[in-house]
Amino acid sequence: MCLGTLPGVQNHGKAPGGAPVWHCRRCWLSRRGSCLLCVRGWLAKAAIWTINNAGNFATKDFWNITDGEWQHTFDVNVMSNVWLCRQFLKPMLERNQGRVILIASEAGVRIIPAMLHYSVSKTAQIGLVQGLAQLAKGSAVTVNSMVVGPSWTEGVERYVAGIAEQSGRSEDTEATAYFTENERTSLLQRFLQPDEASPA
Repeated sequence: MCLGTLPGVQNHGKAPGGAPVWHCRRCWLSRRGSCLLCVRGWLAKAAIWTINNAGNFATKDFWNITDGEWQHTFDVNVMSNVWLCRQFLKPMLERNQGRVILIASEAGVRIIPAMLHYSVSKTAQIGLVQGLAQLAKGSAVTVNSMVVGPSWTEGVERYVAGIAEQSGRSEDTEATAYFTENERTSLLQRFLQPDEASPA
């Protein structure tokens, strides 16, 4: 996850033109205790931007998804956002300044049967964001989802490599097969590069 602070906050230096200074951490967000341990007191009173891009996904037949897999997916994709927003949103509202961006997915509005636990968790995440936005109504604080299609992230790359190893086919073949087998309605029929969704 990443936080943006005002230039000069807590001696972290200044950014040209008053742009936010970014601070990023890798946090284990699937458990409440470890999530709070990572972020407690971490610039909570200074953050003007909070971005959570943690996510858990898998392609699996509905009948074979275990209760534990459902719970883990919801903890990472939904509850981590609840825990983080409890930490950072209220100070933003008190200062009447801030932005919260939670990375969602088109799977939250266009359910993928082969990834049902992931899709349902992203639907819940989008609903959470809509509710938090209502809590911030009338303030200068905004809460939004970034709804993107399948993207070629490090996690997806590892996933495709694992499938290719099992099948004996190339990674390019498996990346193409993902769309012909699971995303037939995709207009692009390919993975987005991260900078297509959010240029650096």
